Amino acid sequence: MQVYLGTLFTVMVIAAFSDLKEKSSPNQSRDVHTFGVAGFLTFLILALVSSLRWGVGTDYWTYYRNFDDYVEEASKGLRLFGGEGIGIWEEPGIRFISLAANSVGGDAITMFAIAAVITLFLAVRTIWKTSPNILFAIAIFILSGSWYGSFNVVRQYIAAAILLAGHKYVLERKPLKWILVVFLASLFHFSAWIGIFFYFIPRRPVSFIRQIVFILIALVISLASGELLNFISIIQDGADLSRNATAVTEVNELRVLFALVPIVIFW
Repeated sequence: MQVYLGTLFTVMVIAAFSDLKEKSSPNQSRDVHTFGVAGFLTFLILALVSSLRWGVGTDYWTYYRNFDDYVEEASKGLRLFGGEGIGIWEEPGIRFISLAANSVGGDAITMFAIAAVITLFLAVRTIWKTSPNILFAIAIFILSGSWYGSFNVVRQYIAAAILLAGHKYVLERKPLKWILVVFLASLFHFSAWIGIFFYFIPRRPVSFIRQIVFILIALVISLASGELLNFISIIQDGADLSRNATAVTEVNELRVLFALVPIVIFW
């Protein structure tokens, strides 16, 4: 927790100074920010903490143990139409990151570092260049769990960062480019294909009432998580989820409280 709070304080100070500097510039638009020294420092700090973590994250050791398998599978190349190799629907992204780490003499730690750099560069750069208030945006990014969440589900967060970086194609109504972004994200996690539907989300501010409805829906889903796991077990031919780390790990209440802070500030 000390590392978390120290990192949060440091990057928020950097973001605050960046906001003050850009607001004091007479030629600086409120909605346009330069990903300069302050942005790079924020990315670097968050990426270093993520890269140098040891054993932090529910899935950390799973990725660690799978590293050699990832390298071996990636060394066979990408399969498009039969033959050996990895198919594009088999989420080859993390395997090729592992192969890149291995090719420079690295190991699983190097794989985690490359994944952290990709995820956080795309996320922080996008936030920095598109948010009217950088301090508030960075606070949401960290306090909502979007930063430390990448410690757990590495592939999913790379996919999410790619979608975030390409979200301008939704705003600019460029469907073909958005489909390409979704495809690239799906190379890391197949669930990214749900991003296709983001193109049809109305591009207008969400009202306070809708925010309350979304929170209530999320609360109901959370309370029904046990039944959801039973349903997953049924459709997976009675798979035993009782020993699955994701299913049985308890949630830290302090993390939940921190995640509520950005919502309160926004209101």
